[in-house]
This record gives sequence, C-alpha cells and structure tokens, in this order.
Amino acid sequence: MTVNRIYAAALALLFSSGMIFSQGLTWESTTASPMAGGKEIHMTSYYLPRMFKQSTDMNATIFRLDKGLILKIDKEKKEYTEMTFDELQAEVKQASSMFDSRMAEMKKNLEKMPPDQRKLVEQMMGDKLKDTSADRKVTVVKTAETKTISGYPCTKYIMKENDKDFATFWTTTDLKEFTAMKGDFRDFSERLMSMIPSKGSKIAQVMDQIEGFPVQTSIGGITTTVTKFEKGTISPADFEPPAGYTKVKSESLEEQMKKHGMQQKQTEEKPPQHE
Repeated sequence: MTVNRIYAAALALLFSSGMIFSQGLTWESTTASPMAGGKEIHMTSYYLPRMFKQSTDMNATIFRLDKGLILKIDKEKKEYTEMTFDELQAEVKQASSMFDSRMAEMKKNLEKMPPDQRKLVEQMMGDKLKDTSADRKVTVVKTAETKTISGYPCTKYIMKENDKDFATFWTTTDLKEFTAMKGDFRDFSERLMSMIPSKGSKIAQVMDQIEGFPVQTSIGGITTTVTKFEKGTISPADFEPPAGYTKVKSESLEEQMKKHGMQQKQTEEKPPQHE
C-alpha cells in the first residue's frame, strides 16, 4: 500500500509538471477504492511551480520540490512530519530488501512442504514467487475510445505490463492551462518512480506517450475522477505546516511493517470467543 501511494503521487506530480501558472491551479477529485468499503474519498489538490499539495478532511501531503521535502499533515492530531526525498528513497530500498529476504525465506520453506501443499501456496502467490523483473515490459496504448468526463472530452489510454492491462487513463487536451512544459519536474518524477522496484523506471519512460491531463485514472481497482478545476491565486503559505501544529518524528516504513506484522500475528493467535 505504501508503494502504491508513492506511485500515485509520482503520477500526479508528473502530470502536474505540465502546468506552469503564475497564480496556481486547484482541482477537486473523488476516489473510489474497494479498500474504503464503498466510501468515496474526496480530495483537493493545489499546485504552484515547485510545490504540490493533496488534502482531505483528515490529512494532507505536501511535496516541496524546491526544498526536497515531503510533509505529512495530521489534521485530527494537529501534527506534522517531515522527510527528505533522499530519506524516503533509502527507506523504500530498505523495505524492498526486507521483502526480498522474506520471499527468499518463503521459497526455502516451500521446498520442505508436501507437493500438494506447495502447489496450493504457489497458486496463491502467483508471480510473486518468480523473479520476472527482467521480463517486464511496460507499454502505453492510445485507443480510439472517447467520452466526456466532468465536462471535458477525454481519450482513453491503457498502460500495459507485458500483455496485461495495468492502468487506464482518460485524458483531455481541452485544458488551456495544460502545456507541454513537463520538463520542470521530470527529474523528480523519474527519481520518485525509481523507488518502485523493477517497474518504476519503465513506467517513467513511457509516460510521455500519454497526451493531456488525466481527468480519470484507474489503477489496481482504485479509480480517481477529477470533478472540478479552478485557476486562481494560491498563497505559498498554503504549502507550509499550519500554524499551531506540532512537528513529530516520522514513523519509518520498517516500523510500520513490524507493527503491521505484530498486529497480524496477534489477530491470528487470538483464540475464538464462544458465547
């Protein structure tokens, strides 16, 4: 899930990099996800050159490209954390290394299992047990399908990993504010994509083939639809921690993984209750 959030942020920044405004741009979006139990997540995004912010009722994430910082705002606790891009990249690499170690251990354990049990586990894990990174090929296909979304005429693009659909983008070229100036943030977007093991750099290489602004994006069953655009004055102060908020230490990915693992173990070990 953490990697998916990184991926989504990278895509948003890559597309946003084409919008250079003296005043700024705000857009509202709605996300439908199976993990949200059918509930829609409403988000407002803000953009100024070298600054990007995504905000919900509960929290906000600020990307300060000018300072190389990522700020996470907890609106309920009135707290915020700071992390540099270098620190995030180091943590993602460490988490990836931990995952690889666990997968290697799982493969060894599989060899000790009875054939029928091993076959069942292999079917459940699928390609996760195979090292297919070298064989992965990411491509983009522009289709002839068009439709109107949120009042904008859109064209459908499909991103494929090998022969399987990976993501779908409905984009519009009708936004006058959208320009071809994606180079401003290209280096950053490629760096953020490179944090995603094996797939990220390949995705970054094909993103230029998608024309226009993504009004609707679908990835892994999660669909985000932009419902409203607004050009206007945005203060740089909106990309700073709110006044009165307390800075706290950021919880590392390793700590999150350990906590999740411990909670899962406790759940598995909890004896069933009988009435």
